Amino acid sequence: MCCTAHIESASGAALEKIPSSLYKEMERWLQDCCQFRNGAENGGKMRLAEYFVVLRHDLAQELFLLGRQLLAQMTEQSAFLPVPDGFLPPQANLSPLEQKGGAAFFHLDAAVTTEGLRLIECQAVPTYPVTAAHLSGLLREACLPESSIFLGTGTEQPERADFIRLMREILVGDSPDGNILIDRQVREQKTNFEFHATRQDINLGIEIIDAADLFACNGELLYKTATGRTKKVQQLYNRVLALEAIFDDNYPHNVEKWRFRYDQYYEGLRYCNHPARSLTCAKQQLVHVQHPLNPESVELAEAAEDFAKGRLAFADYVWKHKLGAAGRELILSPSQKILTALQADQLLDQYIAQRKVRFATFRTDDGQEKIIELRLMFSQSEQELIAVPMARIGHFRRTTGGQPEARIHFGDNNKPGYGFSPVLLLPPD
Repeated sequence: MCCTAHIESASGAALEKIPSSLYKEMERWLQDCCQFRNGAENGGKMRLAEYFVVLRHDLAQELFLLGRQLLAQMTEQSAFLPVPDGFLPPQANLSPLEQKGGAAFFHLDAAVTTEGLRLIECQAVPTYPVTAAHLSGLLREACLPESSIFLGTGTEQPERADFIRLMREILVGDSPDGNILIDRQVREQKTNFEFHATRQDINLGIEIIDAADLFACNGELLYKTATGRTKKVQQLYNRVLALEAIFDDNYPHNVEKWRFRYDQYYEGLRYCNHPARSLTCAKQQLVHVQHPLNPESVELAEAAEDFAKGRLAFADYVWKHKLGAAGRELILSPSQKILTALQADQLLDQYIAQRKVRFATFRTDDGQEKIIELRLMFSQSEQELIAVPMARIGHFRRTTGGQPEARIHFGDNNKPGYGFSPVLLLPPD
């Protein structure tokens, strides 16, 4: 099986159809190994797109270098970032990297525009790097063996074996038992398939546990296994979004739902990733990023008068909650009415205003016009940094005022032709 890919667009990217037999192989792996239901028609919350993205390697490398810069800045700024009540673990429970203010996981989202990539957001959320590595590996082997998948800091091009080794180092280390991955309402999460991919590809000993099933006892953090056995947590891979824990579960005050606290010391426990990173590394950083890939971003509280007096046009900006994730608290079509409401509720200082980007459009053989958002996902130890891309394929929707509005989140694109997509990187012709 083989296919060819040509990047002709000024965007530096192209969309190509995944061969049908390969698509079925990917779908089987997601279903059999990851408990993934593909598309709304099968009861799924997300969809594997029938297309894959081909991107110029130098464009991905530029985004990688920006991410590396932000990670370095995060380490320098970590001592000054406010952490909400209940989210600051004792140093002894953190990895050496995160004791120094680093982040084990991080991602950048960037729009594919007619001028190349433009940054949309940054988050310290692992999302689905293992799934991306697996699917893109299948695609590369079958279609474009001359392409690459990973980006890294070493002199050699990282390969899948390097990524698997790094992930095992982060998630398991030398701990033979008690390695768990947690999320709240773990079975209902859209990215639940990534949990199973992580267990399948990284280490079968990683157990997938609901946060509600953890509890503290005699200075240790414990959990119940599926067979009812009580075990001690040694390594905890935290997938809980801090914003959801705070606003949906009233953490840390709801002691019935949360029978442990991140800020308590537990004997023998190590967090694989800092529980507060999804708050301290978030959209609020964008106003401090001076880089050609970063669109103009300002504090909404400082720009409110400019919007009210027409010096800034509402239609040119999107407003984002500083701590928002997964599309939460995202205002795609701001207006004077919304501005007035935020002012009345004294919420202006919780938002940034980011100038809208101009997505490139791609017409595929199914007759649909599509847009692409690239997600570059970083995994990091003290010695190594590797990133793997994946993409989301979305569309434009016209607002009531006739303005095009980018719809990129999975709930808007759970139908044939759209969804999440493997990415292959090609050198410039």
